[in-house]
Amino acid sequence: MKKPLLGRSFALMSTSALLAMITLASCASGVKKYDYASTTSATDEITRLDGEMDAAMKNQANVLSPGHFADAREKLADAKKENQNRKSNQDVLDDLGYARAHLDAANAITARAGETIPSVVKARGDALAADAPRLRADKLKSADSALTDVTHDFEKNDYKLSVERRGELQQKYLAVELDSIKAKNLDDSKALIESAKKMKAEKLAKNTLISAEAKLQIAERAIETDRHDMATISRTSEDARNEAKRLMNITKLAKGAKEGTPEAIALDLEKRQNEANAANLTAEQRAAQLASSRQTVRNQSAVIGAVSAENAKLSEDQRFNDAFKSAQQNFDKSEAEVYRQGDKLLIRLKKMQFATGRSDLPKESLDVLSKVKDVVETMGAQSVVVEGHTDSVGSKDANMKLSDTRAKAVGEYLVSTNAITSDHLETKGYGFTRPITSNKTKEGRATNRRVDVIITPAKAEMKSDSGQNTSRNETPANTGTSVN
Repeated sequence: MKKPLLGRSFALMSTSALLAMITLASCASGVKKYDYASTTSATDEITRLDGEMDAAMKNQANVLSPGHFADAREKLADAKKENQNRKSNQDVLDDLGYARAHLDAANAITARAGETIPSVVKARGDALAADAPRLRADKLKSADSALTDVTHDFEKNDYKLSVERRGELQQKYLAVELDSIKAKNLDDSKALIESAKKMKAEKLAKNTLISAEAKLQIAERAIETDRHDMATISRTSEDARNEAKRLMNITKLAKGAKEGTPEAIALDLEKRQNEANAANLTAEQRAAQLASSRQTVRNQSAVIGAVSAENAKLSEDQRFNDAFKSAQQNFDKSEAEVYRQGDKLLIRLKKMQFATGRSDLPKESLDVLSKVKDVVETMGAQSVVVEGHTDSVGSKDANMKLSDTRAKAVGEYLVSTNAITSDHLETKGYGFTRPITSNKTKEGRATNRRVDVIITPAKAEMKSDSGQNTSRNETPANTGTSVN
């Protein structure tokens, strides 16, 4: 009995040929190979596909359709290798056909994913724009791993995804973006401060160290408050960077000054001047050396003047820092968070417990508002701004109105308790236009429902000639003690 024709054909094939067919079938699973015309230049098509792969990467196809994108890249690499080894044009086009098919599939799934999880795609794009691949590669890789766990299902045409899961993924990329922005703007300042500490800045330049760390904290809070306010971030980060550099210079100077007294420095200058007079120098050379010596004296005087001015400024900064730390100690973490924003103090109230859709102050909020009142009075507030914020549930107009009336309710409380006068108070409602985290989760929405109280202290009230606070209640602002 004769064998079937198909069976005889397989029997005649070599083992290597069979393996090649099996491998080809495996790579091609799920896509139909794109058929190029036989006259197509494989070299030109490789160049074209390279550019399209780069574009797909920028569109995040590598994570939104990870399987097809990886297969496209692999088949393109095979085609490049075959082209370099001078394989036939048709052999190269076969691999390019599969690369093209997988890339087309990846692009189609990427477009569908962009419609399914737009907030996640945007958050990841923002993280990439913040240079996360370079600055926070490990954290980005972890977030991408969580995303591809989901998008592998997209490649199986399963686009079902809970709101909570979308919120979790978005939050991961928001955290990567925030961390990258901090790294880009603050890492060099942190490194300088740490280097100064290793040179014993705590002993040699204590006040300058306090100033550098305070400005670093201000810059960090600016990023946390609004990561896209580049003007404020740039300004505060540059202040922190300059102060960190100054700290290094002061620490080095102080370290050198320990090796000699002011008298020794003066005697050394006198010695150099006498040597210049005794030396057989031209008039021009003697004049140049004398000018150099005088410039050295002027430089020393300038340093002394700068240090004196800085000490006065640091004294004022220290009083603000003391008041800031005191305010932080007043509130439990469940009640409020206290931040420093430049020369202002921000109290972020988290425990107002407004009834849904209502703006009248609940009794449960009076304790925390009483603490806010005490801080306003202790700081000797020049002005107070109360901002109301909501989550994204409901219409924009309704939330804007609700946030405005809630801010006014808090402001009216501060005026009624004589913490601030109405002409020094401003209230604003922002609705859900300024979220500080994702609104996709229950926890995120609770965080976004908040009231921010921004206090600008009156400098004249923070310090009088006697060093005492002269605010309305005459409570010292620099005691560092609780104001409860």
